[in-house]
Amino acid sequence: MSQTKNISLDLFQLKYKERLFSFELPNDQVKFTALPSHVLEVQEGQFPIVIVEDDVPVGFFIFHSTSRVKDIQITPILCY
Repeated sequence: MSQTKNISLDLFQLKYKERLFSFELPNDQVKFTALPSHVLEVQEGQFPIVIVEDDVPVGFFIFHSTSRVKDIQITPILCY
């Protein structure tokens, strides 16, 4: 396995759109998540985050800060 040194998180920008919209999901994963092309109409309190490796988008998620998730407690997991 190769090691990568340049991984970062970035707010969605149009320069990432083409690559993100080319993402595909295996059929068995569709019930757990959605493709960026299906969820990029951002609502208030949502922040689309792109995982970038060496300037190439490799992942995506939406950070929610709405009242819908305000009571969710997150326990960080640290791996060393």
